Amino acid sequence: MCETNRRSPRSRGAAVRCRSVLGEPEADEPRRVGDLDCRALRWPLPLWPDLRLDVLTAPPGAVWND
Repeated sequence: MCETNRRSPRSRGAAVRCRSVLGEPEADEPRRVGDLDCRALRWPLPLWPDLRLDVLTAPPGAVWND
């Protein structure tokens, strides 16, 4: 969903693209996956009110998955 123009030479990171498309996340919380600490950003999806988009980011801001 937030992968538009990701191969562009001036492409922004996935978390920045999601923020620009969906606005500020409804939740930004620490999460532990195994022995790795990360941040979980969560956005509601306007067309599907019961679904949320989760983006897990590493400490320097790299996106692990979305």
